[in-house]
Amino acid sequence: SPTAAQSTVAASPTVQSTAVAPSSPRDEEAVPLVPPKADNTKDVKYMPVPQRAAKDALESLWESGAFFDVVLRVKADQPTDDLRVPASRLFLSAHSPFFRQMFTTEMAESKVGAEGVLEEIDPLALCAVIRSFYSARGDVALSPSTVTHVIRTASRLQCLAVEKTSVNFFCSCLEPDTAAAALCFAMELGATGSPPSKDLVRRCTAFV
Repeated sequence: SPTAAQSTVAASPTVQSTAVAPSSPRDEEAVPLVPPKADNTKDVKYMPVPQRAAKDALESLWESGAFFDVVLRVKADQPTDDLRVPASRLFLSAHSPFFRQMFTTEMAESKVGAEGVLEEIDPLALCAVIRSFYSARGDVALSPSTVTHVIRTASRLQCLAVEKTSVNFFCSCLEPDTAAAALCFAMELGATGSPPSKDLVRRCTAFV
């Protein structure tokens, strides 16, 4: 039987395939793939649409494991300890240029159902970042003991929104006794050159 370390974070459900009758040419004409352009663009108004229901639905999709089509495998020291995280390539690509490149190249990970292998990354931080993609509140789970791991992971995956939020939390936890260590971390992260990492260096320097 698999060990706890081998267990999958979320199980992908079995999807029942349903036969769909092909649409007739008339149906295709009735529902064009690209909507026609307005005759007068000045008459077009963009009205806000409530997003709460859609965000709640996204969170439900995460919890149910629906539409997961890729597995991210976080490599450990021992292959038997690798952690597997099911996810959706669409959501990963929408939030992360890192994943977008992974799934749109000729790499093996671009194939549906393939595993995306990640090395030297914190598995719990990875789960926190991916979980934030589906969050109805648009938040990420952080604590003083995990925030540095989440910042590193978000920086590597190029998730600037998650990195910025994590940097703000990190700075809110700064203490005089740990200021020097915080600055060292900020300088190390600043080498990535991302806007949140530069902001972290500036704020830690000012605190010290």
